[in-house]
Amino acid sequence: MIDILLILIPFLSTCMMILAFIYAIKEVSKSTKQIISRMDTTEQKLNRLIKLLEK
Repeated sequence: MIDILLILIPFLSTCMMILAFIYAIKEVSKSTKQIISRMDTTEQKLNRLIKLLEK
């Protein structure tokens, strides 16, 4: 029984680290998408402002 635990604990620890890494990548991806969305919005506002200034 103890032998099984000695094998399972490092395996479970590794699995948890992998899951944490995947979660971190998802969060970074989510925040990157938000930043890109804000940049697109800012670009649209700047384009409108430029068009108004050209008139």
